[in-house]
Amino acid sequence: MSRPTLPYVKALMKPTVTCSNFDLIDIIALPDLGSTLTLIDHNHRILSNDKCVIRPTDLIVRSFNDAATVCQGETTIVFVSPNGKSMTLNALITKMSAGCDLILGYNIMKQFKLTLDREKLTLEMKTPEVFMSFPLMKNTTYHATNSILLRPYTQVEIET
Repeated sequence: MSRPTLPYVKALMKPTVTCSNFDLIDIIALPDLGSTLTLIDHNHRILSNDKCVIRPTDLIVRSFNDAATVCQGETTIVFVSPNGKSMTLNALITKMSAGCDLILGYNIMKQFKLTLDREKLTLEMKTPEVFMSFPLMKNTTYHATNSILLRPYTQVEIET
């Protein structure tokens, strides 16, 4: 019997509420009740969008194996489900190795009644006001790159 796969979901994300749908970016997210906070990969391309505000933070994230990772900042993004519902969330920017772009932590997930249906391959997040539905992913590809994040004309100058 094979090990069950993690419930990776396909979603969309944009830097701010006022951004148009042209700014929507496909992402792979992992709802993780074991993660206290919501995290975004430090190399995700949304962080290079000039509308994405990155705030400094001095937090250090510690995992269950006691490994420590220094957060590189914090940002507020808009998380959008394929059915068009959205929510604004704060995410810590950190180096991740979870095979996804975004980890939805307990700080977000506790607001919803969660239904994971492995037969229909969906994850549903419900509150009295909001219903978000996500398809579960198989053979996922995430969009973070293995390079240094560069925000053109704002934070770095490259000398050659």
